Amino acid sequence: MAELDSTIIDLSNQNEIIELDLITGDVIINEINEINDDIISATKLWSSQKINTEIESEAAMRENADNDLQNSINGLASIAHVHNNKNLLDTYNQTNDDIADAINKKHTHDNKAILDATQESFTTALKNSYDSHLVNTNNPHNTTAAQVGLGNVTNDAQLKRAAGDFNSFTEKTIPADADITLIEDGASGYTKKKLSWSNIKVTLKTYFDTLYAKLVGLTAGYIPYKSASGELANSPIYTNGTNVSIGTTSTSAQLTQQSTTALESAPLGPELLSSSGWTTTGWTGDWVNGFTHTTGNTNALTNTLSAVNGNLYQITYTVTGRTAGSFTITFGGVTSPSISSTGAWGPKAISTGSLSITPTTDFNGTIIISIKQITGIYNPTYVILNSAGGNALEIRSTSNALSNIFIGNGVGRYNTTGYSNTAQGVSALSSNTTGYYNTAQGVSALSSNTTGYQNSAQGVNALSSNTTGYQNSAQGVNALSSNTTGYQNSAQGVNALFSNSTGYYNTAQGVNALFSNSTGYYNTAQGVNALSSNTTGYQNSAQGVSALSSNTTGYSNTAQGVSAGRFISGGSSPNQTSNNSVYLGYNTMALADGDTNEIVIGANAVGAGSNSVVLGNDSITKTILKGSVVIGATTPTTGYKLDVIGDIRCQALTQYSDANKKENINNLDLGLDFVTKLRPVSYKWKDVEEIKEYEEVEEDVYEEQEVTTTEKVIEIIDGKYVSKEIEKVVKQKVQIFDEYDLYDEQGNVIGKHQVPRRQKVMREVVKRQAENHKRTHFGLVAQEIEKIIKDMGIDLRDFGMLKITNYDNPEAEHEYGLDYTQLIPVLIKAIQELKAKVEQLEQR
Repeated sequence: MAELDSTIIDLSNQNEIIELDLITGDVIINEINEINDDIISATKLWSSQKINTEIESEAAMRENADNDLQNSINGLASIAHVHNNKNLLDTYNQTNDDIADAINKKHTHDNKAILDATQESFTTALKNSYDSHLVNTNNPHNTTAAQVGLGNVTNDAQLKRAAGDFNSFTEKTIPADADITLIEDGASGYTKKKLSWSNIKVTLKTYFDTLYAKLVGLTAGYIPYKSASGELANSPIYTNGTNVSIGTTSTSAQLTQQSTTALESAPLGPELLSSSGWTTTGWTGDWVNGFTHTTGNTNALTNTLSAVNGNLYQITYTVTGRTAGSFTITFGGVTSPSISSTGAWGPKAISTGSLSITPTTDFNGTIIISIKQITGIYNPTYVILNSAGGNALEIRSTSNALSNIFIGNGVGRYNTTGYSNTAQGVSALSSNTTGYYNTAQGVSALSSNTTGYQNSAQGVNALSSNTTGYQNSAQGVNALSSNTTGYQNSAQGVNALFSNSTGYYNTAQGVNALFSNSTGYYNTAQGVNALSSNTTGYQNSAQGVSALSSNTTGYSNTAQGVSAGRFISGGSSPNQTSNNSVYLGYNTMALADGDTNEIVIGANAVGAGSNSVVLGNDSITKTILKGSVVIGATTPTTGYKLDVIGDIRCQALTQYSDANKKENINNLDLGLDFVTKLRPVSYKWKDVEEIKEYEEVEEDVYEEQEVTTTEKVIEIIDGKYVSKEIEKVVKQKVQIFDEYDLYDEQGNVIGKHQVPRRQKVMREVVKRQAENHKRTHFGLVAQEIEKIIKDMGIDLRDFGMLKITNYDNPEAEHEYGLDYTQLIPVLIKAIQELKAKVEQLEQR
């Protein structure tokens, strides 16, 4: 009899795993959680240890039945488990009949008979179980289409194997070309196909050959990346194995990065000018070839192009053929400095004003001009992000020709042709377009500067409002922070020159020094709050804490010392409008506000009003003067410690005459004989008077203008210090400058230099001349005494009564003087001699 293979029927559901061996009759129960009684009664069979010889004749038939059974089971396994499908039901019924027919053979196991009734009972029970399972629409196995259990009977995956199921497989280290693996062809409806190792090798070789070709095609040293098209390409990152570079193959440092032209200046829009819209009176030529100015007039060259308020513009100009004169450009309400050579100017429009080019009368050049809008910022070359993903640090590159250094968020982002600028700090120099030689350190330092040049700002908001002002220097938080067009100012200290807008030539050192100054010029303040209230006053100088701190519009004042010139008499009311006055010493005060030409010297000294001098306070007990002093003249007479032109009044006069201080004391020889030779006279002094003459002098040129200024003031509102802006209309003198090219040692133009314009004018000059005085005086004539002394053989150098200037220089002018007090001893001697003669006469 042929040996039969074991055939297993899976009768599992969600909670039961039951397997029936159709050959041996064994029931194999795995992981049973719950067993139905009807299945147990149907499947409880006994197996025999060997097959009875009685069924040998049936072997062939049973083998065929077995095959039929196996085919039926296999068919069931390959069909989607849909319970209400009629075809499935028919197939199942047929299979069930096949099973019953295969089993319904009379045979014994281990010489034990299987009764027909038992077989019939088993078949009926099995059929009932299958029928019950088939009509169950709750999917008791949770089975899905084409699920297969591999090595286990829990069909909860498309393919699942029992743990360790493959461990017993033999390892093959080197696959052969004929080896195959099973696959599902996704391109053909997931049909079952095989794939040989030989085909795998061909596919892999083609793939890696293509990849290798792409790698070989890359440039050596560049790190590859996946491009937008999915291909390998050279990235901007390059390495020599030690150092890394970006945008260049130079690896001189551990990390090198090279920018592009697009990352070195702000982008420009299209040309805004054209050949139309021009008014050319006093000019010849056209826009394409250039406009040439006809000397002798100042007619402006204009165009109807209007600016957009708030926009930045790049205005470039080429100047040829010029040998004299200059011009200015006005656009968008902003006027350029004086221009005499080719260059660029990048204003920020403050109005919609159109283009105007105004020449000097002697300008003889040709101008080609272009206007383009600055349309955006140029991106940084290097960025460090913060934790929120925002830019924490930006570094912008610059071309070799511009030589700028921009470090910080927004720094230099609008720069076009500005050069030799250095800026560090968020928004420092963030609006600069064509300004040059500027230095800014600190958040928002010089942040509004567009075309201003040669400015230096250190500190948060230092020079933050400056737009076109030039040659300013600010150190300290908010120093010169309101300056817009003011120039050549210097501010050191927090809030120094804080409100200055258009003032120029001011110097402030100290917290709040010149704090309120808006348009004042030529002021100097050193010390906390020095000149802190000054608004339009000019040519003031204050040194010391709160010196001249109340001054608002006063001018040409000088104060040194804490609170010097701050108050008027009384020490509480402010000195605001005094002018041409000097206050030297702690808390020196004017007599009244508005005093002029008042000089006050000494701690707590109070002035005496206009045109007065006060030296010292009421506590002074001693005043010592060195050298010669002259009163009523400009030069003291040589040989005199005190020279007074005019009368002297005193209550008493004492002449020094201490014997302990004298030597060579001798009896006086001069007496009656000398006195009788003197000629007493009466006379009138030739006094001096001021006369007015005119002479040519050279002086600076000024123009007085009425301007509206914005002044920042601090008020106390609800107990808080509040900064406010107010508008004021003031008159100010504006000094006129001539601008010249500034050259380096190689003869290259590196900028502009302004020189104050000077002019020759006829000015009134005060001189002194003699006039006859009305009063009659009595005295002697010094020249007559000189002759008497010489006739008596007395050395004039040893004669103290007579004083002659420049006596040893006969070519010089001599001035004579007499010490009348020294005549008293001579007169006394003469009286004595006369008395003796009288007594002799009386004795006769």
